Amino acid sequence: MSENMYQLKHNGFDLTIEPFSNLSNMNLQGIDLSAVNLRGANLSGSNFKGVDLSCSNLEGANLTDSDFTGANLSLVCFEKANLTNANFSKTNLKDSNFKFANVECANFEDANLKHANFANANLIDANFTRANLHGANLAEADMENSNLQDANLFKANIFQVHMKGVNFKGASLNDANIVVSGLELHLLMKLKDLIEMESLANKMAIVVKEATYELLLFKHAKALNQAIDRVCELLSSKAIVHVNELLSSKLIKGE
Repeated sequence: MSENMYQLKHNGFDLTIEPFSNLSNMNLQGIDLSAVNLRGANLSGSNFKGVDLSCSNLEGANLTDSDFTGANLSLVCFEKANLTNANFSKTNLKDSNFKFANVECANFEDANLKHANFANANLIDANFTRANLHGANLAEADMENSNLQDANLFKANIFQVHMKGVNFKGASLNDANIVVSGLELHLLMKLKDLIEMESLANKMAIVVKEATYELLLFKHAKALNQAIDRVCELLSSKAIVHVNELLSSKLIKGE
């Protein structure tokens, strides 16, 4: 037997777990599959509710439409895997690796993604409602139209992320590192400080959702003027005078 092969009895049948296995549309609920090698396996449409897959290798696996609700997926490698429409709600995904994975339309509601790595992943339309992304790495991911409502992004790395249409309502961005095309979030924070509005701190999510994508993509003052006009429209016409103060300061440099 290969060192990468794992055999078990499930529902009266002998089941072989190994790289490139075809386990599609199977009910594997509650099974201990910790530290198994399922690299390149077809797991599409399967039920993994409550399964222990911790420390397993699922690199390049097909996990489309699979259900991992409540599973233990800590330290799992999902690198380059296809996770389209997969359900990871209420799962433990601490320290998991999703580099270059296709996570489009996946559900991570209430999941623990502390220190998970989503670098260069496709997160379009993914749902991270109330997810714990403390210290997660989202560098260069595509998060267009994803939902981060009430998510915890404390100390998350959001470096050069495509954020058009992202819902940050209620999300915690404390100490998050948000950098897009070389301009850091502190420029937005400086802008926020100069705009006198009630409850502005609670409106920061609106700024990030609607304006970060536009404001931080530009390096030159002319383009920044256009982007900041958009910020003003989103926040308040009263902000114009304070934005002018910002543009005339040395905080923004450009030709």
